Amino acid sequence: MRKNYFINPKFQSKITLYFLGFTLATSAIFFVSNILFVEKLLSLGTDLGLSENHIYFKFINKQSKSLYIFNGIATIVIFLGQITFGILLSHKIAGPLYRLTRETVKVSEGESIQEIKHRSGDFFPEVYSAVNKLIQKKNTGSNKKAS
Repeated sequence: MRKNYFINPKFQSKITLYFLGFTLATSAIFFVSNILFVEKLLSLGTDLGLSENHIYFKFINKQSKSLYIFNGIATIVIFLGQITFGILLSHKIAGPLYRLTRETVKVSEGESIQEIKHRSGDFFPEVYSAVNKLIQKKNTGSNKKAS
């Protein structure tokens, strides 16, 4: 059985985009700081009077390329992780709200509903408790009218 993780796409996309924006901003800060750090090392070599062909500059250039590749790969991995995390976290919020909305509509249409079970890991268990008290009250009220 396939699980639908996009119950409320508008809300869940928005949450995921917030995560992605934060990831991109953080990655940009690290990328700029790396550039500034490498530039500082290169200017230090120039200030020391080293020639452009000096091994120091070759070493710094080689290391900076490795650093940029590593940061690029790390950014992609974190980016994908944040997409996954954003979808899963927002599902833990959107799922309970969807279920509560669905059950509330049933009650408003006069349908009888059973107690709502709280899924492990979902947010807002206290709301389930409150709604379940209303369901119990409605069900016992219906039973009294029938008697």
